[in-house]
Amino acid sequence: FIFSNPGAYTCMSIEFSLVTVASMINLRKGIPLDRFAGVIFTRHDSNITTVEDLRRARVEAVSISGLGAMQLQQAELLSLGLNVMTDVQRLTFSYSQNKIVQDVQNGYADVGFVRTDMIERSEAQNKTKWEYFRVINEISDNDFPFKRSTDFTPEWPIGALKHVPWEIMELVGQALMQLDYASADPALSEPATTGKFATWVPPMNYYGLLGMLERIGYYSPEERRCLRSSDVYQAVKCPAG
Repeated sequence: FIFSNPGAYTCMSIEFSLVTVASMINLRKGIPLDRFAGVIFTRHDSNITTVEDLRRARVEAVSISGLGAMQLQQAELLSLGLNVMTDVQRLTFSYSQNKIVQDVQNGYADVGFVRTDMIERSEAQNKTKWEYFRVINEISDNDFPFKRSTDFTPEWPIGALKHVPWEIMELVGQALMQLDYASADPALSEPATTGKFATWVPPMNYYGLLGMLERIGYYSPEERRCLRSSDVYQAVKCPAG
């Protein structure tokens, strides 16, 4: 079985013929959430205020394979005419969203990419405060409890490799979907509370991510393969000419 971020999972589902068993409903601030997005943020006192300003910014993301802390932002910016792989002053990968928050706060980076709720989690751990930051390209959304700069993606899935018997897949799916943070049965509520999720539901649709991954150059439909985190140099596409 494979439990992974939806972008990497979508790639693996194509490459290795995964069968999606269930999708997680996350739990943030006591609110069950079936989706998340990306945030593009800077310090509150920064002179980086628009997407166009990113051309002179030091940008920090998690990795080329990070969905909520790179790929969603990359796709959003590309749709607005900016290629973060080639058009910004500097792009670095920290492999830690906590580090991204701290580096922007401390001035080591001008702009950071993290998933929705990441800054709130750092704030809950007394590591930072939202008042230190400002969101770039903020999308107004009264139906979602966190600030965001990008479109949504469904929450994390779990899938089975093709050699796993259907009976086992069904049993695993049923067992996961019985878990519920609000259950009166501790055997069903405690795993959810410990895992910080609300419950699991039947599989959501992840194939919409393939088009996005192809647009940013991460997925090759000809090879039916995605780049890996170690393929960072292959991810850099020089402009024509």
